[in-house]
Amino acid sequence: MRVTTVLAAVLGAFACGGDSTQPLGPPDHLVKSGGDRQDWYFNNPLPVPYSVTVLDASERPVPGVSVAWSPLLGSDGSFSSNPSTTNSSGVATTVHTLGTATIYVVNVVVTGVPTTQFTANASAPGTAVPVTVTNLAFTPRDTAVQTGGMVTWTWNSQTTPHNVTFTGGPTPLPTSSANQSGTTTFSTTFTAVGTYTYHCTIHPTQMTGSVTVVH
Repeated sequence: MRVTTVLAAVLGAFACGGDSTQPLGPPDHLVKSGGDRQDWYFNNPLPVPYSVTVLDASERPVPGVSVAWSPLLGSDGSFSSNPSTTNSSGVATTVHTLGTATIYVVNVVVTGVPTTQFTANASAPGTAVPVTVTNLAFTPRDTAVQTGGMVTWTWNSQTTPHNVTFTGGPTPLPTSSANQSGTTTFSTTFTAVGTYTYHCTIHPTQMTGSVTVVH
């Protein structure tokens, strides 16, 4: 009697598991999976792609679905792919390059499925950007500047020395600073688009930062 009960339970488990082998249903809904509500700069691609996942009614990802990106506000931008096609995980992505509008709203369209929206805000990048060097921190740690603009680091670390040493980015890398303390400053003008990383060689794990140079 006990063996019969166990066998019935095992067969029942296989029967339930069989549901996962059923054919995928048609697209039923969208889920945003990355890139919404970014703040960036005029005439530059957003740093994070828009990403949506297309699911059927059983919450399973649906591959091979065409996803269109339709501007509702801010029509002067462009998309790296439009339409996009969902991959094997049901995910479709595109990179939105902003134009000169300040607010962007993008409708995500899949036939037969309720739409969803992504938003982005654009502004002019700074041309003179300050960074404060305090004990064990660059503030802000990550910043952005327009090509031809200048970033100035100001030390506010009375006795502890720190430096700004560039570790990556478009070559040639800018000249790094000396070890400094007190209320001294160090400035660099950036002319090449890209992201420069830097750290303090005296405190390399705690003090890291980056400068993203945009058009």
